[in-house]
Amino acid sequence: MALIFRGEKREARNERRTSLRHCFALIAILLCLFTGAAKSQEAPPSPLASRLSPLFWADGITRAGELDAYKAQGFNVVVVRLSWRASPNGEISAFDLAPQRAFAEEAARRGLKVIYALPAAPTGLETPFRLSANSGAYVSLWTAWLQGAVASLRDTPNLIGWMLPDDPRALPYFDDAGFQSWISQNYADVGVVNRQWKARFESLDDLSISGVNQLISNWSGEAPLTEKERQSSVVTRRQTEEGWAFHPAALALAHYKWDAYRALVTTWVGALRGEDKTHLVLSGRTPDYAQLLSLPAGIDVAVPDLAPDAGENDIVTHNPQAIDIARRGGKFGVLPVISPRVSADLPASALPD
Repeated sequence: MALIFRGEKREARNERRTSLRHCFALIAILLCLFTGAAKSQEAPPSPLASRLSPLFWADGITRAGELDAYKAQGFNVVVVRLSWRASPNGEISAFDLAPQRAFAEEAARRGLKVIYALPAAPTGLETPFRLSANSGAYVSLWTAWLQGAVASLRDTPNLIGWMLPDDPRALPYFDDAGFQSWISQNYADVGVVNRQWKARFESLDDLSISGVNQLISNWSGEAPLTEKERQSSVVTRRQTEEGWAFHPAALALAHYKWDAYRALVTTWVGALRGEDKTHLVLSGRTPDYAQLLSLPAGIDVAVPDLAPDAGENDIVTHNPQAIDIARRGGKFGVLPVISPRVSADLPASALPD
């Protein structure tokens, strides 16, 4: 199956902009997990995902009055973003999801399917919390909120799934405590760290993310690239006494962040599957190739969000390689995000009619 997205004529564009002015992302779900070129050894698709036909939706629809025009444009699913707000007395375990459910039911009455998008933390309190899989306080708090939300919403008409929080890279899912714990699990002692990194830490407790970044900066010298170097297609290695192409501490830090991200998403998936085994689990918008490669089992649909201004500047085909990466050999269904924003690098006349 192939989906070809064409721009409408300018009159149609203007009409759609007026009726859907709050929408900022067009998304199509490609659940063609076994295409003509698929190989028999590919992993089988999720049983839940394989029952779906393509879905089309625009993010940002929040008012029932917009739903008729929304459906008339050809969209067939709404994503309802759930809020998690503290009560006036500061209580953060209580919640009121009645407005979101009412909107979802209005959508269902029009034949639209429903996906609920989950928050990572109470609104405005994302930073104070340590959003980590090894933070018992956070996991308990999020799971308790999730249990109440799922109990209130799982019987929503036309509900097909739950979307995990968008782009966790913007959340504080890694910190010094987590990094020290990871180092202690992956290095024998501080002597090994110092020997491999050419460092002088007194103990593993002295390690911090900022300190390691400073170590990497001191090694690199942070010499700015010249214009000639930026334009060159030749990859050069830094000449150092150790012969390193990059500092080994940089690799360790990247590996820790990879593991921390994957562990957090795995925790979300496990908690959600514990409450609802019948609906889809979607990854949330994922604007990074490494994120797509680290999604854990239990997710049915990956949501790559590689817009030209976030990934490679591919305004014509919109980074379709992200779809292939997200499929992971047929392991996941894919819900690619297509941004209608005009590239800053191309004039409007360069866009297709």
